Amino acid sequence: MESFTVTAGSTVAPRSFGPVEPTPGSRTINVPAVDLYSLYNLEKTIKANLGSLVFRRIRKVVAKSEDLIETVFTTVSSETGDVSSNIYGAADTLPPFSEQELDQNVVQKFTKYYFFTYDTVLRDNDNVGQVDIYGASNKYSELDLFDKMDFRFTYDKRYRVTQTPPRVDELVCGLVEPDPHGRKNPHFKFWFTCSEQFLHTWTAILYETHVALDKFGVTESEIRHTLMRGNKTCTNSYRKWLLANRADAAGINLTEAMKRFYILRTERASRDYVHVYAALILLIRYCELPCESNLPANLDGGPTPTKWDLPDGWMDALISKYEIEVVGEKEVVIEPPRHKGKRATKLVPAPKVTLEGEKMEVTLEEGSKPIQIAPKVEAATSTEPVTPANTPEDAEKWSIKFNAPSKHKVVQKVKPTPKAKVNLASFGDFPGLQS
Repeated sequence: MESFTVTAGSTVAPRSFGPVEPTPGSRTINVPAVDLYSLYNLEKTIKANLGSLVFRRIRKVVAKSEDLIETVFTTVSSETGDVSSNIYGAADTLPPFSEQELDQNVVQKFTKYYFFTYDTVLRDNDNVGQVDIYGASNKYSELDLFDKMDFRFTYDKRYRVTQTPPRVDELVCGLVEPDPHGRKNPHFKFWFTCSEQFLHTWTAILYETHVALDKFGVTESEIRHTLMRGNKTCTNSYRKWLLANRADAAGINLTEAMKRFYILRTERASRDYVHVYAALILLIRYCELPCESNLPANLDGGPTPTKWDLPDGWMDALISKYEIEVVGEKEVVIEPPRHKGKRATKLVPAPKVTLEGEKMEVTLEEGSKPIQIAPKVEAATSTEPVTPANTPEDAEKWSIKFNAPSKHKVVQKVKPTPKAKVNLASFGDFPGLQS
């Protein structure tokens, strides 16, 4: 684990996201703290260089057989967990790989290829619109997180090429430019195949609140608990499992290792390390440094990692480059998720109806008794949320159920009006991300 020099001093209060008092089932940890205001330079850099990233999923990949270089089969080869590869040239006859092997162990490399994304917008900073985006292999580039640490797309030749195309439904992200003549699809100026963890990290850093984060818990403490568990922000699950088992006296089971291994086609940070994104979230969102107390936990009950897996000296270099001030220790309450659903402050909008009476009756699922909800509008234009404050006390336990309006059954005869678009995202401390 990396060491950090913590100097005494008056701490600046970190961002306030939710309850700080311990609740049943919660735990309290002490962690090295950084000064909130000293993060300004790092936050400004990330907002400027990452705020315009567009995330899409792959719809179609075109890689021609005449451009095939080789096929590589990689698997675990020893009880130490090391891997080895068999390489087949373009003219070689391939073994009869199973579907699982093709998905888990095989990659094919090409001299060139191109792809189109789906038109589905994944984050609301995407102002390209609902059109496919075109990408080409010669526009590949990765973000510089470790060398210059400027969070820009690199011109380093080592990370400006990938001969392995993304697969259908995988994530890509990058900077998008329109076609100068307006006749073709917009295209990626730079792009890379993106891990799901990078998308989670990007969202947690650039948005204080977001519907994608609300899925992780009702309070901020619950969201943090989810982000720091399993593979939400921890990358390369095989490497994480391997490092934990190497530190465990029981050693490594070869059969289990072969089941867990999966060849990665994503960005360098997700391939080579486990905890880079978890460390960035702790630093920027929660004003903490990585330490033994806040090490992300496993979900499967197996051996737990005993130290952070980060590039040597990387966190110290990041702190030095952006002049981040370490100010001592702080106490943090970790609250496990109690609910599945969105935060209580983001419930379904009030029904947009033309009322024939003064009340509307809603029947919830699971045979619950009807709840009388008094409308708070004069006409059919309400966008005010239904919260526990304007429902009977005995309905409070059902508050999370209100996040699925399509499941509500309106008993009284009503005339619905067109559904209004509800903005559930906020940029928080990062207003006005520009594309």
